[in-house]
Amino acid sequence: MDNLYNLINNLQNINNKLENNILINNNIATFKIKNGNINVINYKDNKRFNTIIQFLIDIANTYKNLELDLHLCYGDYLGANNIDIIDMREESKNDYEKHTFYYGISNDNNDVMRIVNTKPINLPCPVFVFTKEKSSNNILFPSLQLINKTKYNSNRKDSYSWGSTHEFEDQDFNLKKRNIPIMRNTNIVADLNNISRIKLLEYSFNNPNILDFKLGSKELHKAFGNYVLDKQFIKLYKYKNIINSNIDTNKFYEWFRCDNYINYDDIIKNNKYIMIGYGGQYLPFYLGNNIIFKYKHDNYEIYEDFIFDNNEIIHIGFDEINNKLEECEKNIDICEKNIKSRHDKFEKYLSYDNLVKHYGEFLLEYSKKIC
Repeated sequence: MDNLYNLINNLQNINNKLENNILINNNIATFKIKNGNINVINYKDNKRFNTIIQFLIDIANTYKNLELDLHLCYGDYLGANNIDIIDMREESKNDYEKHTFYYGISNDNNDVMRIVNTKPINLPCPVFVFTKEKSSNNILFPSLQLINKTKYNSNRKDSYSWGSTHEFEDQDFNLKKRNIPIMRNTNIVADLNNISRIKLLEYSFNNPNILDFKLGSKELHKAFGNYVLDKQFIKLYKYKNIINSNIDTNKFYEWFRCDNYINYDDIIKNNKYIMIGYGGQYLPFYLGNNIIFKYKHDNYEIYEDFIFDNNEIIHIGFDEINNKLEECEKNIDICEKNIKSRHDKFEKYLSYDNLVKHYGEFLLEYSKKIC
């Protein structure tokens, strides 16, 4: 939490006004908080906004003297509306206005593709975001799962809603048998500037006995059938030198099969070690009895990065995996201590009522910087 407050301390008094065209172009809503009331500019009536508003209402009701305009990017991250067209044809023809695209692939030539390429955006004042580019002056906002008041329903295998109370049963850490980190995701995060997931997949493909990291889905993909993405994306990642050009495309493609799917309950209850990449929404893992490894070469951070330290979630590079696993196996008692520490921090800072308290206090301090 100190790091979050340090960000405020480093801010000078700021003019907190943003023009309407900036709000619209960057998917930013302004929540105007005053006297316990909230008005919203650039409002979208959907579940995401309703969750955000309820959280802010609870803060405003707790801190009646809070007054500020809070600019929040309601997408997953600021700058995600920047799209690049990648032309992998031998001769580029600069005819892109003629192309139509389906799930990022041109219907006219599949070697022409559209993909997100998030660019850091410098705006006149900080913007609150769910995912922060590390070098930006934007301010992290708790993830939607954290601020969802709905009680977790343990009978639903794949739907996790968390709030002020938690129900979760798990095996003791020392009873779990698997000895390599595991992870499943349902999408690649198709963004040229967010590559940790594709790098983790590549590493797993090259080192299947060290890391079990694949994409999967409990349903067939609407566009790609049995696979989570089209093989052309692997070609694109090679073309952009994000993954090794010598990798066997056909064999690597099997790392993207829908039937690789494993539900979160099974991952948590049957594995000692879990490896995660870019992104948030890992709340089930925080409350499980697992060691969580996080790929540290990310350009982004989430709110929980200010809560957990490098004992409770271990940030590692690929060259450190074996050593960290050996270290954990030799120090089971320390692992269990760190898991308990993570659970305690979750309850202290991330359970809903406490999150309202701590984030409300943070917003009070932030409001003092606004001129």
